[in-house]
Formats: sequence, C-alpha cells, structure tokens
Amino acid sequence: LTLIALVVIAEVIVATQLVDDLFKNKVPVSILIQYLKFNFPQWIFWVLPVSAMTTTLVTFGMLTRHSEVIAMRSSGISLYRIAVPVMVLAIGLCGIAYWLQDYILPVTNKIANNYRAQIRGEPPELFSSFERHWLSGADSFYNYDVFDIRKNTMYGFSVYMVDLQNFILTKRIYARQATFKNNKWFLKQGWQRTFVRGRAKYEPFKTEDVKLPVTPDYFRTEQELPSEMTFNELRDYVQKIKARGFDFVRFAVDLQAKLSFPTVSLILTLIAIPFSFTTGKRGALFGIGLSIVMGIVFWFFLALTKSLGYLEILNPFLAAWT
Repeated sequence: LTLIALVVIAEVIVATQLVDDLFKNKVPVSILIQYLKFNFPQWIFWVLPVSAMTTTLVTFGMLTRHSEVIAMRSSGISLYRIAVPVMVLAIGLCGIAYWLQDYILPVTNKIANNYRAQIRGEPPELFSSFERHWLSGADSFYNYDVFDIRKNTMYGFSVYMVDLQNFILTKRIYARQATFKNNKWFLKQGWQRTFVRGRAKYEPFKTEDVKLPVTPDYFRTEQELPSEMTFNELRDYVQKIKARGFDFVRFAVDLQAKLSFPTVSLILTLIAIPFSFTTGKRGALFGIGLSIVMGIVFWFFLALTKSLGYLEILNPFLAAWT
C-alpha cells in the first residue's frame, strides 16, 4: 500500500509538470498516458527503499503500541528474532530492485524518454546503443560517441549535411572534441569533406569554430544513458570510452551506483528497525513522518556523494557506496 501510494503521488506530480509542455507543443494526451505507463517501473525502483523503511516503522510501531512486542519478548523471542522476517523481505526487495534495474528499466526507460522528448518538443533519439548515438536535424544528421553535459562537450562528433531535395550528402564534419561556447561550436582535432558535383574536398583542422542550427539542449537524451543500460552494457561502455581517452568518470560513478542502489532497501530497513521499537507508542503517523525525514536526509547525502564523484572529488566506488 505504501509503495502504490508513493508511486501514484509521484506520477501525478510528473503529469502536472508536463501539462504545460503537452498543450504548448500540441501533443495528444495519449502520449502523456504512454509516458506515465512506461515511467511507472522507474518510480517503483526509486521509491521501493522508502516504502520498505516506512512499512518497517509503521508495522513494528503498531506492534509496540499494542504491546504485542512485549508479549513476544515475554515468550522468550528476542528483538533480533522478531526482526528476521523483515530482514529477509528487505533482502528480497534488493533482489527485485536489481532485477528491475537490469532487465526491465533499460527497455522501459528508453521508450519513456522518447515519449517525454515528444511532450517537451525535443527530438527523439533515433538510434541508441551503448556506443553511438544518432539524431536528425532540419537538414543534417548528428552522430557522437559521448556527451558530457556538465562541460557542454561531445567526443567523436560528426555532422552530415544533406540536400534534402535530392537526398545527397553535401558535407561531413568530424571532430574528436566539440564544445559549445558563445553560441558557437568549437571543434578540435578534426576535418571536413565538402562534396560538389561528385568531387570531394578534404580540409583538416586543429581548431575550428562553426555555427550549427543546434545547441547542446538538442542532445540532452544522453543524460539518461546509464538508466537505459544493463550493468554489463554500462561496464563495457566505460571500458571503451576509457580506452579512447574520453572522460569516463561520470559513467563509472553510475556503474557503481547500479550495484549500490539496489541495496538501499536493506540499509534503510536496518536503520528503521531500532527507531520503530523506540517510537512505537507515538503512533503510525509519527512513524510515517519519521520515515519521510529519514528518507529526505538519505536522498540528500546520496545526491551529495554522487555529485562529489562526478566532480572527481571522490572516486567512483566511494561516491556510490558512502
């Protein structure tokens, strides 16, 4: 019941946030419904730990309030033994979380992100794997290996300019690194080929600034990349971009988080058990309020340590597990 309540509340909040974009971009309501449907598993994954903590606090709190814990202890059952079934269930929830993350979310998140892009008037990602990404523009196609959102920089960036009337490639630009500053793209270590009447003109460059009809916002689909991968896919992706000399730290943190986050249900349950026995006489509402406060504190420190990992202040393992 706690899980369903939290997920429904989250979905309603998301829906209200997207209503403006829905009408602004004249998108059918059915698209919003589809987005909420495919985003549902992600919210289950996110709120599962808080649900486990809330349920533990309320359940043991109610047992304590009605003196049932005293009755069990007077029968020779220790608090540790009373807590065993909850611990077993928490371990089971960790397994469910990992299963969701590795087998369900990579598929549903990809579909949900494309629906969200339609609602917000952004281009959907035409092709996505853990190695290359393609998007289409008004008269161009764009391809890149890695997009660093914090630095507005793409690595392995290519632009294919096309004559749409005849569907002929007119120019290709490639740069090992492309950074967006002052409304311009600054390209490094690249070349361009111009095709005119069957002839190709090749021009290498060390640095070049060009104006393209797109900004980094056009490529924001990369932001959700780790959530669209399984653990093995993300691990292979990190190894490949590390071997190519690209910035891989952010993805390494997300890789460790794929192992650490499923264990949160067990951690929050461990934290909740002693609180539930000591605060039981104050009622279920106190337990719910306490779980909300503890959840907020936990999420704050989780976000803080991951951010420190992204900034390379903590190494990826410590950032995900601290």
